[in-house]
Amino acid sequence: MTAFGNFLYELRKEKGLTQQELAEKLNITNKAVSKWETGEAFPETAQLVPLADIFGVTVDELLRGKRSAEKSTGSLSAVPVSEQAVPAAESARAKRRLPKRARIFLCAAAAIVVALVCAIVPVVSCANNIFRAGKVEKIAVGDDISRVYEILGEPDDENGSRFEYYDQNYEKLRKELQEWMEGKSDPAAALESFKQISKREFGYVRVTFSSEQVTSVLLDTTVTAAGAGEKRLREVSLVDWSLVSANIVYRAYYTDGSYFLGGAEGTFSSKIDGESVTVFASWTDEFGNVCSVPLDKA
Repeated sequence: MTAFGNFLYELRKEKGLTQQELAEKLNITNKAVSKWETGEAFPETAQLVPLADIFGVTVDELLRGKRSAEKSTGSLSAVPVSEQAVPAAESARAKRRLPKRARIFLCAAAAIVVALVCAIVPVVSCANNIFRAGKVEKIAVGDDISRVYEILGEPDDENGSRFEYYDQNYEKLRKELQEWMEGKSDPAAALESFKQISKREFGYVRVTFSSEQVTSVLLDTTVTAAGAGEKRLREVSLVDWSLVSANIVYRAYYTDGSYFLGGAEGTFSSKIDGESVTVFASWTDEFGNVCSVPLDKA
């Protein structure tokens, strides 16, 4: 996830908006918002100003991925003003708003800055890097093996119905472990050395198949020799479900940048609120987090 994407996610959560609600305000699709937050895409220049207006930040703050120093000091001026409490605030803000030509100029300047930043980013962080959610998200449940080859290339390891990919840190870990096995003779020193080596993190992608069709995709950004670390759920959504078989397909994002797409056995329940009834799907994700999503939000 980019600094921009992470900042946008935090702003949206602070505002209490879903991706769908933000998309409706901008007259775009919720998939576009999702791609902005994961770093797979960036807003068009014409969308930066209205996006900044929605969250009460500047275009510069959006591009930097953080609020300016003046707004983060905790002073009263940094506290958002309630629209209901101070109706005159909207009028005052409208008077301070830049003319349309000036706003267009600023958007164009911002686009140039973004282009320059992208031009100097190392090749390792470009779109061909599969160890980020934006790349593996292109694979869907039901895709065949050829699609996986097209998106991720040849796997580092093919184990029956599973493809596995490792980043360069994995090779460093293997080399360190090999050197440890060959050079350590003192038990106490060996144990301490292994504890340090086993903490090394690496990126890992796993794609599973059934009848040569994708059943799940996992991107784990923090695997160690001791296994995957604890995963805190950041956002989850339903992709597909069946009330008859209780099988669901879901997409999940985690705070460490990890990602999962796959199936689980779910349960369905309903909640009555006046004359409306909301049906919820509940399940336990790949890492033991309990998830619950209303079907009308899927």
